[in-house]
This record gives sequence, structure tokens and C-alpha cells, in this order.
Amino acid sequence: MPTILYSEQLSENASKRIRILEPLELLREKRGFECIALERVVRVENGRVEADPAVLDRADTLFLHIVDINTRSFALLSAMVKYFGTRGKAVICDADDHYFVPTADSPFRASLEENLNLRRQLMGSFHAVTVTGKVLKEEMAALNPNVFIVPNMIDPQKFPLRKGGNKKIRIGWCGGPTHFEDLAAIMPAVARIQSAFPVEMVLFGLLDAKMEDTVKKARGLKGPEVAGDPYLASFVRMAKALGSIQYKHFPSVPYSLYPQALADLNLDIGLCPLRDTVYNRCRSAVKFYHYAAVGTVTVAGNVHPYSGECNYLADESEEDWFQKTARLVESEELRDSVLREQREFVLSNRNRENGLRLYEEVLTTIPGIVRAKFLEK
Repeated sequence: MPTILYSEQLSENASKRIRILEPLELLREKRGFECIALERVVRVENGRVEADPAVLDRADTLFLHIVDINTRSFALLSAMVKYFGTRGKAVICDADDHYFVPTADSPFRASLEENLNLRRQLMGSFHAVTVTGKVLKEEMAALNPNVFIVPNMIDPQKFPLRKGGNKKIRIGWCGGPTHFEDLAAIMPAVARIQSAFPVEMVLFGLLDAKMEDTVKKARGLKGPEVAGDPYLASFVRMAKALGSIQYKHFPSVPYSLYPQALADLNLDIGLCPLRDTVYNRCRSAVKFYHYAAVGTVTVAGNVHPYSGECNYLADESEEDWFQKTARLVESEELRDSVLREQREFVLSNRNRENGLRLYEEVLTTIPGIVRAKFLEK
């Protein structure tokens, strides 16, 4: 069976868990793969790789996530990429977002730019790059010609069904601080929903601190105070948009606790707004998968990636978001029928175990090709 080396850093990064760690756990359990953390067997001293030679000899592939490449790890990883490349062993890197076009309003822009050149240096050296969808594949092809799609997938066993039975319809939004503008865009529609119906609105994530206090302070900031800081300006716009609605905020939790936390929110309707930008089109529809897994019906923006997967979409207008959401609020029958189709799609097409063959194919076929080409030289 194949032996895979991977990096154990950033193990609580949600994308790293979804794209690298969970698939490797299943490959170890279901297919007998040997998966070894790189840092436990290899180190770099004065630019030289020092390692357990037996492990390196039997290793077939180094499987990285793009977030693994950073200022702390670059010396080790660049040495390992070179080491594997000179011995006919495969190096594969996964990218779940277009890290090379970070948005100006991203809170992670500074750290992304710090590591951007390091990632760009290595990107062309990888034997293959795996990505979540076709748009990201097209974008990444400029950096590496060997790009393969492996969609995001979930383990339904880790996502308990919500209990249901809410006295008021509960609408929710889940996400991180790269979505300030996406969330702000639908607040006028949400405000109209709250005026028309007795619903509750929940926000899950965004900030870990007391968000309500931070939002109130942000509303008081003046133009000169936010000038030159796109991230702060974006947050202020979202904070002002939130002033039109009533909501309850639940802070982020570690990824290992996320499935249960999402189910405990007991959302009847989950909102997935997404503005039409290059960066957003390179995202995946994983929030839709999560909602479906716990039994929450999704309204998503009519933008890739949702437009190719979710069956209930809203265009980028306030009116369409209001109408699509209102129909679900009014009709339990519609909620049930839309959710039934959504769960069927996700459980059939984005089930981790069903999709394991894609990882198995990538991690066996590509190393075989790399080895064959090496032996031809």
C-alpha cells in the first residue's frame, strides 16, 4: 500500500482537515494507506535534510496543503520538494481557495502576502495540484499545468441532524471574516423578512469576541478613521448593515466541535450569499453541504460554485433574496421538498466515503506516472 507523508501543522485549520487530514484518516482506515507526519521523521539542519532513511525510501508521495507553505515551514518543505523530485517521488499540493488573488478586504491579506512568494516559488515544482472546482482549476493552471478537481466532501456521520420543532422559523448565516461584504449585501432583504414574519436570525462565526459590542463601536467610526484600511472599511459597512436587523450571535468553535454546534443552532433556513468576484467563484459550496447534512434548507447566491450544485438560488438583488427566503418561511412543504433534494445531492455526491476513490486515484496514479518518467531518464 502507498506511503504518504503530510505536514501535521495547522491541524485545526478547517480546510486542512477537510482536504488533507480527514481523507488520509479514511485512506488509512479503509484502504490500508500508511500516512506519516513529515515533522516526526524529518528535519532540516543547515539546509540539509536529516531523516529516517527507511521512511523516506518507502514514501511514495508528499501530500501538502497550500497553507502548509509558510515562513516557518518553508526551509523544510522546499528541501523535501527538492528531495522527492530528485528521487522520482511525487509531490502533490492541495488548494481550496485562490490564495494568489486575496481580496483587499480580507483580514488575512497581510499573512497571505507574507507567504505568497514562498507558495509561488514552490507551486511550479509540484507534480500535481488538487483543487475544489473548475473555476479554481482554470485559475491555478497558470501556475501549474497539472491541476485535478477533487470536490470538497463531508462525513455525514459527523453531522447530527438538528432537532427541529422551532416555534419561530430560525434563519441563519455561518461563515468567517472574509464574508463581511457578502453578508452585508443581503441585510436589506433580511430586514424585510423580519418585518413581514416572526422569524429569528442567527449569525454563527465572524468574530470570536462579543460581536455585538464590536459592531456597535464600528458603527461610530468616521471616514478618516477607516481610510486606507479596506478590511476595517468592509467591517464597518457590515456593522452598519446589521443595524437594520435583530440577531443572535454565536462565536466560532474549533472545527472538531463545528458539526454538533451547527446542528445545535437548529436552523430551519441557512443563507449562503456570495458576491460575484473572481475570489468567490473559486470557493467551494461546502457551507451548503454542511447545512444539508444537519437538515437545514439552503438559499444560496446564484454564483459559482453554488449555481452548479444548489437547487434553490437567489440572484444578487434584494428583491430576489426576499422573495426566495419568504417562500421558504411561508411554506413548510416547500422547505421539506427543497431540503429533500439538497440532502439527496450532498449525501450521494459529496459523501466523504463515496468520494474516497478520487483521493485514492490521485495518490496512486500520479506517483506511478512520476516514477515511470523518472526511470525513463
